[in-house]
Amino acid sequence: MNTKKIKIWSQGEGLWKLWVSDWELWKILRKGLKISNDKLSKNKPGIYYKDGDQIAWDIVLDKTQIEKAKKLIKKNK
Repeated sequence: MNTKKIKIWSQGEGLWKLWVSDWELWKILRKGLKISNDKLSKNKPGIYYKDGDQIAWDIVLDKTQIEKAKKLIKKNK
């Protein structure tokens, strides 16, 4: 059973971790926040795998980015 979840928590120093297990929402967030999967990207997302399949993604965001992410989540959930 695949339960779609979103988790947000503070990492201190004004940084937040956003964790998403919904592929469609992750695509919206990635586009809206201009997140790059490029290996040379400064803020590359983490990818979680199970049995070779991507099941979740996370990214560290600053206050401005997390506020934008929350708006995108609310609009698209």
